[in-house]
Amino acid sequence: MPSDHAQTEIPPDEQVAEHMLAFARIFVDGAAAEGRAFGWDASSAQRLDGLCDTFLAGVPSQEAVQSMVLSMGSYLGELIVRHGTGGWTYDAVAGAAGIDLPFGQRCFPHHKVGRRLARGPAHSLRLFYYIAVTGDLTLGTVDERPSPASRPGSRA
Repeated sequence: MPSDHAQTEIPPDEQVAEHMLAFARIFVDGAAAEGRAFGWDASSAQRLDGLCDTFLAGVPSQEAVQSMVLSMGSYLGELIVRHGTGGWTYDAVAGAAGIDLPFGQRCFPHHKVGRRLARGPAHSLRLFYYIAVTGDLTLGTVDERPSPASRPGSRA
């Protein structure tokens, strides 16, 4: 029986990866314009928490926070894909891009960046990156699935 409601089409993984790389490049270019060099090396992931603190010190608008979640989350995810051999995908249940990791978990870097910006250093991006790349689950987990209501711009 046909539905009167249009169903959301799930993008193929290649398209998700292409879009996330484009947003990651926006992050790299934006950081460079402000005099901060972020490359594609693993050591760049170590500096993201400090950038979050600097960003928040400027008391950004909600729109600026949403933009940072999208661009920095894509950048963090791209580092995980490049150094941890994961792959971008779209999670229809979460309504968000995620990364399938080789040790059987899916991580959501945008969600993690959003939590880091909203809740502070307890949501370390450095630790998230380390666990996602190494699979060392003795330090925590990376498979916290965002609910669609927790995405930036959604009304909860």
